[in-house]
Amino acid sequence: MADKKNNRIRLAVDISMTALLLCLMAYQVTGEAFHEWLGISMTVVLIVHNILTGSGTHHFSRADIRLTVSSRP
Repeated sequence: MADKKNNRIRLAVDISMTALLLCLMAYQVTGEAFHEWLGISMTVVLIVHNILTGSGTHHFSRADIRLTVSSRP
């Protein structure tokens, strides 16, 4: 049950990040002051996103990165 709730929170954070990014790109429509507030909000939501998905980043180790880089032609 808790996992389902966590997935809903992650989905809400991801959707809000997408909406904020689209609004941030519409600088001419939103104006300077609102654009700056949207940027601050995007930063906060991005930090929350990184906290929620932080457990998934331990799968990438230096060995995986070295293997990927050394296998390039």
